[in-house]
Amino acid sequence: MQRKATLVFTGREIDDPRVESLYLGREFLGVAIDNFNPLAQHPSVTFADLSGMSFIVASDIGPWRTLIEQRIPGARFLYQQDLSSLEQISRYSAFPFFYSNLTLSSPGVDERFVAHTRTPVAIDDPANRIDCYATFLTDNRRVALPIQQRMTLRWPRG
Repeated sequence: MQRKATLVFTGREIDDPRVESLYLGREFLGVAIDNFNPLAQHPSVTFADLSGMSFIVASDIGPWRTLIEQRIPGARFLYQQDLSSLEQISRYSAFPFFYSNLTLSSPGVDERFVAHTRTPVAIDDPANRIDCYATFLTDNRRVALPIQQRMTLRWPRG
């Protein structure tokens, strides 16, 4: 066993006596919509409300990719691997983009709101949630538990 990580993030609790999974919090998506789009005037939308739209999206968004592709009928997703290209396209186009409660205050996402041409809108949909767990080998508990506790205290709620 190579043990390359002390702690990993999982979307569910792992049932194994050698492993401990502790709840961190919930991740959920929001969507940044062009100010001229009528949906930008709503406090929240559902995934179905976003049907038929085109979105600029980071390529590596984990389980969110399958969820948005399944839940937003007729949508087009313009996936970008290079985050600086994503930021430039976001800045100079009207394409909506997704953010999460975990990424909203990160510099890359924050800068995409700089021009104030988009409004952050919550997605109020039962499918819009991923529970996150800090998972680690019980042998790593002494090191991993303080990390999990700090993360839980700082987990973004809104």
